[in-house]
Amino acid sequence: MCEGVLKKVRDANLRAEGDLIALLLSCCDHVSEMLGHLATSDEIYLGHLKRSHGLIRQLRAYHKCKIVYATAA
Repeated sequence: MCEGVLKKVRDANLRAEGDLIALLLSCCDHVSEMLGHLATSDEIYLGHLKRSHGLIRQLRAYHKCKIVYATAA
């Protein structure tokens, strides 16, 4: 999802302004946190999935596409 939004920014089809920049940084922080968690565990924490779903909903405002949500292990 982030990649699609970033492609729109790169192609000058979407302007990267404050709210979008903050959202993309939140996505980056979230992915980093999940990778850190996975380095010490083989399961995704339910809180990570809830946060992922929230970020995906926010990204949909910038990039319309069908979303398939992950489920907890």
